Amino acid sequence: MNQKHALLFAVGAVSILFFAWSTVSAGDMKAEEVGNPALYRSHFGQTPFPNKSIAIDANGVHFFLSPETEKPEYTALYSFFKLGGDFEVSVNYDWTPVIIPKGGYGVSCGVAIETNDKKKSIALARGNFPGQGSAYRVTTGTWREDKKVDYKSEPPFETTAKSGRLIILRKKKEVICLAADEEGEPKELCKIPFTDAAVQRVLIFADPGATPTELDAWFTRFKIRADEMSHHMVKQEQSNPWWGVYAGLVLIVVGTMGYFVVRRIRTGRWRGGAEQ
Repeated sequence: MNQKHALLFAVGAVSILFFAWSTVSAGDMKAEEVGNPALYRSHFGQTPFPNKSIAIDANGVHFFLSPETEKPEYTALYSFFKLGGDFEVSVNYDWTPVIIPKGGYGVSCGVAIETNDKKKSIALARGNFPGQGSAYRVTTGTWREDKKVDYKSEPPFETTAKSGRLIILRKKKEVICLAADEEGEPKELCKIPFTDAAVQRVLIFADPGATPTELDAWFTRFKIRADEMSHHMVKQEQSNPWWGVYAGLVLIVVGTMGYFVVRRIRTGRWRGGAEQ
């Protein structure tokens, strides 16, 4: 190993150690984030992409679905970060009421969370639904082994509000869904047994309900408060949060020893090494 190789090795080892340390420390912060254009662009992705149905500006996020759309699709902003521990996700909505679609499962907009440990999700939506009318609706999803999803909806909560606030709150292994009409106080809609595992994605979405329909909705004052917020791993995902640091240290020690052993052999200063 020449000096150039040794330098490259050292840089690589230190990089691994730095990444491991950032992974350990990344989940230790408490967080409160308020939505703004810069945040939406740096911390969220869009599905599908590219997406002409989503516009982001200083006022918030605007979803616009057209009844002329040939292929109506669920559209959303989804977070690049994870949440750990107890948290609260909330957002204000303002929408123009639409006619209840004759087909599909209804048109709606709302906020949702997804977790990968047992493939669970919860969505809280404001919408118009066939057979249920104008209402808030909470839907849970559970992934099966065949990679399909079983959806279950709670009984609808009737409302005629054109604006309000949607709130998903987790305490330990229970999720509480709340909604506020207009400027009123939030009211509890339901409590759902969940999991305390890391939430992989937070979403705000618009759903045409599998049929071409119109939807014009704004989301503002998007806020997240959480015990942990991280782009890497949160505590529930770390069986040993120091594993990366240990691995980096071992790599540096082993590499350093190997360098000196090879050097001594090549210079003939090691018994059995090359002849002078």
